[in-house]
Amino acid sequence: MIGDAAASLGVVIAGIIIALTGAYIADPIVSIIFAALVLWSSWGILTESIHVLLEATPAGLDLAKVEQAIRGVAGVLDTHDIHVWTVSSGLIAGSCHIVVADQRVSNSQQIHQNVAHMLEHDFKISHSTIQVEVEDCGGHEHMAHSEHEHQHEHAH
Repeated sequence: MIGDAAASLGVVIAGIIIALTGAYIADPIVSIIFAALVLWSSWGILTESIHVLLEATPAGLDLAKVEQAIRGVAGVLDTHDIHVWTVSSGLIAGSCHIVVADQRVSNSQQIHQNVAHMLEHDFKISHSTIQVEVEDCGGHEHMAHSEHEHQHEHAH
């Protein structure tokens, strides 16, 4: 409302200048000044919107600390493919893979829950997708992926 009032005041002042002096340049000058004020006042919203659309890491969040904290959860041997992004104002999402040694499902679920709780409590990542991998799965996945690429290359 203050911005609208300022714009109206600018229009009135430009009208008075034009009426008294005939200087029609007053109108575009007031328009440019008002446009600059609108851009300046909306800069924060504009940058936040671009940040959300690009799915960038939230400002002030240190991914190295997130990675270190995940590795610090009991039962987690390693982590990789960590991505954290802003979905909307105040909603941070994250995804990662965690490597665990124990192959029992109940233990893996508890480790998963502990990581999710830590991410929300310590880093405000309220929506997390965590993929649990057993310690020696990574090598098999990489080999299968490489074999698939090799077969795909020979098919062409």
